[in-house]
Amino acid sequence: MTHETRVLVCNLAALTAEQRARHIAASHRLLNAAKREDLADGFVFTIDRSELPAAELAEWVADEARCCPGLDFHLELPARGLLTLRIDGGSDVKRFVAAELGIDVKPSGSPRR
Repeated sequence: MTHETRVLVCNLAALTAEQRARHIAASHRLLNAAKREDLADGFVFTIDRSELPAAELAEWVADEARCCPGLDFHLELPARGLLTLRIDGGSDVKRFVAAELGIDVKPSGSPRR
């Protein structure tokens, strides 16, 4: 699948109502805990594991991938230090993720919290 042929849709049936509620709460925790860097084709989130544990971040990625299969997720879970999540796949993906998570799109390379 190339960036040009991605289908960017949310599969609202991918999660139960209970799973969706947990996922929305986890999305808020992710956004509050992460420092965000805007990329040309997505975002990089850097997370302090004391604010959002690796297991919770991994669960968030798994659920988000079920809901939004057209996104590319790159997750780094080192034994120590900060966790890193990159979501990308093209300019359409960046706009889609920004709308999905309710975040402002900043110029490429502008760090945000």
